[in-house]
Amino acid sequence: DTVGTTADATQYPFTELGYSWDFGDPRSGSFATTGFSKNQSKGPEAAHVFESPGTYSATVSVRDSQGRVATQTVQIAVQDPSQVYAGSSTICASPSGDFAGCPSGANQVKASSLAALQSYVASSKRILLHTGETFTSSGGMQLSGPSGATASGGTVGSYGTGARPIIAASNSDGVFWASAADWRVMDLNVQGDGSRTMVGLGNASTQHFLMLRILATNISTAFMSSGVLPDVPGMVDCEFHGTSPGGPATVYIGAHRIVMMGNILRSIPGPSGAHVVRIVLADRGVVANNDFADVQAQGHLLKLHGPHNQDSAGNPLPWIPATGYTQQVVILNNLFHGTGQNMWMVNLAPQNSSFDERLRDIVVDGNFFEAVDDQVTEALHVWSTEDSSIRNNIFTGTGSGFGLAISVGCDTPGAGGTYDCGSNSSSQHATVYNNTCNPSPSHSGNLVCFRNDNVTDATVRNNLGARSVTMVAQGSSTLLVADHNVSTATPGFVSTSPAHWQDFKLAAGSMAIDAADGTDMPIGYWDFLGKPRPIGSAPDLGAFEYAP
Repeated sequence: DTVGTTADATQYPFTELGYSWDFGDPRSGSFATTGFSKNQSKGPEAAHVFESPGTYSATVSVRDSQGRVATQTVQIAVQDPSQVYAGSSTICASPSGDFAGCPSGANQVKASSLAALQSYVASSKRILLHTGETFTSSGGMQLSGPSGATASGGTVGSYGTGARPIIAASNSDGVFWASAADWRVMDLNVQGDGSRTMVGLGNASTQHFLMLRILATNISTAFMSSGVLPDVPGMVDCEFHGTSPGGPATVYIGAHRIVMMGNILRSIPGPSGAHVVRIVLADRGVVANNDFADVQAQGHLLKLHGPHNQDSAGNPLPWIPATGYTQQVVILNNLFHGTGQNMWMVNLAPQNSSFDERLRDIVVDGNFFEAVDDQVTEALHVWSTEDSSIRNNIFTGTGSGFGLAISVGCDTPGAGGTYDCGSNSSSQHATVYNNTCNPSPSHSGNLVCFRNDNVTDATVRNNLGARSVTMVAQGSSTLLVADHNVSTATPGFVSTSPAHWQDFKLAAGSMAIDAADGTDMPIGYWDFLGKPRPIGSAPDLGAFEYAP
């Protein structure tokens, strides 16, 4: 992260400087969800998984509104797992006794359950399950080691060729309990019965835990933490399908330095109102290149709010950070599909009006919001948030109820009603730049691109609306600076019937080209695709800079 960066040009460096990352790992490829490069990112925080041994130079460049650039580079040494886990430090497990593909010198164990492998969990050990075979969970695997012994630096993965090993989960225990430091669980297929939690994080010693390429279906909650805050939990290139009507969310987490990238995230619609992803506390985090869809009634694709910083008696909770905020979170390049009965697709706002659960330093950049179902009324809801930047996003949809793209503020603060902020503050300092708002041709009503719900110090600029769009609605407050927001029946997209994010690029001759305000532009230095916006001349309206 770049927390601590300062600049003469702004007092809001987290949201108003342009950050560009290169991890020095071009072989890492692209995210299957979005097609964006894994080797590059933007925003004040970023994350990357290195999978090949070697020494890498990870570089971040930071640009201010006057074009001045500062650069920092860090060297990252990645060890070879075949050396770290040489010989008997690797354990190969097979129910049938098939050890083809097991690394030379590894310990070979005939076992058909995770419980049978528990005694092999120890520091610097690698447990590999045979591909194509099925293991039972039988109470799950405790990654802290046998009898609570400390274990760190381990891996659970697979060996051989073919389909990922299957873990058949059939009771209410977690499959993996990661009460330890420095573990990675990868390349597995977890098949639940609808009553299980796949991974539980319940110990403050949980640090640097990665799930990589995990397929989990028919589960209650794929990833869960409560009561204490783990540090650097990661979910990368996974596919989670939450199906239990009693589950709190497909992913339910509060943590320091959360990493969620490249995942397919689903919650099958049902009557209980669970969310796809609910982050109850984030002390820094990256949510990038994920594909969200299928939420239960009254739920959200992504819900992010601050913590309950006190109990019902008013006593401070010891596990809450000293800041008492959810803070410094980057939401980047995600696909949000409003399918299911969700009213608000993404909700960055307090959960409970009786507590102070505000957020601060939030960046929402380059996401695609698609309201599909008629029950979707709003795409992005940002309340009780200090210092937010909403830029380069695309808002579109066919749902007949889709009437609002972005809401920032806090309606009737202090009233304590269901949709009021209650004990929380109203939003302060929001920048809404270069977003594209477009109802589909089948949309019969009007779409409001941005509504001010009592946010102070707001700047809404360079946003592009197509067809029947109201660019700015004042809501309950007039404290707003807004200019160069244009709605037109002929925006000049590359497609006359845009549906996917690629369709919203600008065609030659578009009225949006060079029509934005670039004077001391404090935000949005890169467009949806990461193309630099010009400094000293007029950029383009909307999420894309024109490119031939």
